[in-house]
Amino acid sequence: MNLDHRARRAARGLLAAAGAIPIPPTPGATVPAVVTPLGAPWMRAVTAAAAVLVVGFLAFVAQPGLLAPSSEDGPVPPVETTTTTTTQAPATTTTQAAFAAVESSTTTTTEPKPTTTTTQPKPTTTTTAPKPVPTDAITIVAPSHKTETNGSVVTVKAKVTGSMTVEINGTKVAVSGGIAEGKVKLDPGWNEIWVKGFRNGSKVAQASVKVFRVVEGTHAVKITSPGSGTETDADSITVKGTATPGLVVKVHGQEVSVAGDGTWSTTVPLAGGWNEIHAKGYLGGDKVAHDSVKVKRSVAESVPFTSHQVHGSSDENPPWDVFEGTATPGHVIKVWSEYGHASATVGASGTFSIRVEFPGAPSGKAIGVKVKNTTTGVFYDYTFTYTGS
Repeated sequence: MNLDHRARRAARGLLAAAGAIPIPPTPGATVPAVVTPLGAPWMRAVTAAAAVLVVGFLAFVAQPGLLAPSSEDGPVPPVETTTTTTTQAPATTTTQAAFAAVESSTTTTTEPKPTTTTTQPKPTTTTTAPKPVPTDAITIVAPSHKTETNGSVVTVKAKVTGSMTVEINGTKVAVSGGIAEGKVKLDPGWNEIWVKGFRNGSKVAQASVKVFRVVEGTHAVKITSPGSGTETDADSITVKGTATPGLVVKVHGQEVSVAGDGTWSTTVPLAGGWNEIHAKGYLGGDKVAHDSVKVKRSVAESVPFTSHQVHGSSDENPPWDVFEGTATPGHVIKVWSEYGHASATVGASGTFSIRVEFPGAPSGKAIGVKVKNTTTGVFYDYTFTYTGS
């Protein structure tokens, strides 16, 4: 029996079981009553469906005679009509158990929902560190650094921040209201003064200044001519003096020759108005002596010196102003402040106009400005305010 024959027999068997076709009896056997084991309607429906699948498969492979009886099976005799009553057993049939097993083995698969992880941004916190509070500090407020004095003793004052014991040149001093004060004896020449603070035996702060003591008679420089307060209309003056032998003498920063007898002489140019003349003596690079006088130069004016300020303020950057006026032709006018300066020589017309810038001037704060006739020494004072930002 080949595969095609077996397939056709299986199909006819399924259809017969479902009641679609009669089941032929075995030759030579007594024809029994037809019993359909799949009596339940739903059973028959399932069996019929299976037969349909087999038939469909045979149709797909184009096998003719799907339901025709095979010659190998012999003729199909007519089925006798017999009425048979079949009592269904209460027990569960094999087919029902199979269907129950299929139903119980059904697996429901739930697709997992995609998991979305959201990371919340961490809040940004800006922390401004507090400015450190200065502690354990010493600032010398008197005397100033490189002060000159003829005295043999100087009073030292220092501002003290923090809790500490204070010593001035090794001597313990009292602190009152945050100020330490004590006296220091000076030697001739340079003296270095130290103010130190201690806590629990350890140094926590210190500061120092230098003070120069000038000793008359030991090392001396003296201006003998002109006398202080002298007036002249000349544009220069001869300055004479004496010095301790061995000293280097400088007048207005220029070194002068000292004779064997200690005398010296030099010529100093004079500006209009008051001039202060300084003579200083040095030994081994250290200044050990000093003297000074004041001389006034009077200048005849054909045109009176006048000045006025044009603006007084500016919001431009850099800020600027203009100063105008009159003066004798040839005189030099200078405009000066700590933030800028300019100058000009008065022309034949006897008038001047000077524009000056003040870079770096603070906004909203008045600064001092001086307009000076450097030929006569006469000057005017003004204020200027930068109004920009």
